[in-house]
Parts: sequence; C-alpha cells; structure tokens
Amino acid sequence: MTPPCAPSPGNRRTRATRPEILVVHGGGRVFTATLKRMGIDSNSVAGLRVTNRETRDVAVMVFAGLLNKRLASAISAKAQQHGHFRRG
Repeated sequence: MTPPCAPSPGNRRTRATRPEILVVHGGGRVFTATLKRMGIDSNSVAGLRVTNRETRDVAVMVFAGLLNKRLASAISAKAQQHGHFRRG
C-alpha cells in the first residue's frame, strides 16, 4: 500500500509538467507589532524569540491568518493581471 504522503504516479506526471513555486515570507515585524498591540511581552534569547503558549497563539493568528491571506491575495491579483488565473 502507498503511504498517504507519497505522491501517486499521476501526481508525478503533473508535477513534472508544472513549475514548482516556493514562497517564503517574513512577517516578524507584523508579529511583533501585533504582540505589542495586544500587550504581550516578546522575549528573545541570543537573538531568537522565546515562544510560550500565548505568543504561539498570536503567531498562528498572524502568520496563518493575516499574512497568509495577504500573500495569497497578492499572488492571485498578479496571476489575474497576467492572465494566468484559471478556474478549477
């Protein structure tokens, strides 16, 4: 049986014919500003943010919510502008 995470042979063909796109975004400034607006202290050790449960929840809210939606909207707008938008 094929493991659930393994691509099927059909997916391999599709992936071979389409370019893969990887988008990496920051967002630390928005995250820090959101913590500040919410009155949550942000602590760092050796330049790395220390994340407790409260800051983790805000991180999910900012990155998976606000920033992800902004990013997806910007990509969609550019695709439509250049005629690359397809309806599924």
